[in-house]
Amino acid sequence: MKPEELMGHVTAGAFAGAAVELALYPLNTIKTRLQAARGGSSVNLKHLYKGFGGNILGAVPACAVFFAVYEPVKLQLSVAVSQ
Repeated sequence: MKPEELMGHVTAGAFAGAAVELALYPLNTIKTRLQAARGGSSVNLKHLYKGFGGNILGAVPACAVFFAVYEPVKLQLSVAVSQ
């Protein structure tokens, strides 16, 4: 695999991780706060992304590495299986 292709997979993984976190973080926050709430406390919509920075700092590199490893391994396995 060429370095340009690998960098493309890394970039795609990073953007995919960021998009997933951006879309699902508020839903996960609501779920967690409702589960932890006692006595019918409500969810404050202003704070849906509180703590998002730390979460995305872990998710983006993890997804980038996953894509960078997954695609070359998938390519090698498809070549090995077809032989």
